[in-house]
Amino acid sequence: MEVYVKFLNELGPLGSADLDELQKYWVLKIEEYFAAQPLKLHVDVAMSVRSAIRQLLEQARKRQKDYPGVRFEATLLQHLVGAKLDWVLGAGNVAHHSSAEADRAEGRAGDFCVSDVAIHVTTAPAEKLLQKCAANLAAGLRPLVITLPSKIAVADSLAENAGIQSRIDILDIEQFLTANLYERALFKAQNHRPTTQALVDRYNHLIGEHETEASLKIETH
Repeated sequence: MEVYVKFLNELGPLGSADLDELQKYWVLKIEEYFAAQPLKLHVDVAMSVRSAIRQLLEQARKRQKDYPGVRFEATLLQHLVGAKLDWVLGAGNVAHHSSAEADRAEGRAGDFCVSDVAIHVTTAPAEKLLQKCAANLAAGLRPLVITLPSKIAVADSLAENAGIQSRIDILDIEQFLTANLYERALFKAQNHRPTTQALVDRYNHLIGEHETEASLKIETH
């Protein structure tokens, strides 16, 4: 409130206040409020697991459009995959990095390296990615690409053009997470919420450790 009073005083006498400026002020504050809110994941037994994950991805995609300065969608994918890997292999057995660092790093075989598998997480498969996969194969590694459902066909086509379609695996993030959530819940409905919450907790931990944008965290309902 003190900030707002100061802002009004800077505008001069109230009668001469520019209403357009006042409106812009509140629009900006509302945008800042919603931009700072965590992503929401609805955990509902009446909703399929895949639908819940899809809604989460759609939120990130919308925020990406509204606030292009933050890589919401790509960062969400990367750390969801990282959280699942920690879940399966145990925390401390997989190296994690910030989403910005993943773009710059040249020395790593993939976003995640597990034994002889190089995992690439991307929202936009491109020729450069397939070149990395070809390099993985040449180094005796097995490339695994995880992307958005809408990008599977693109990745398949690029792999075919590169002549390595039969040598790499391409999965969509929804399937990648859904199958594991069912398995970890032992296919029991009563285990669905605590299992999902465990994945979200690990994801939020990774965001806190490797990212600076708190609005990338997930809140379950």
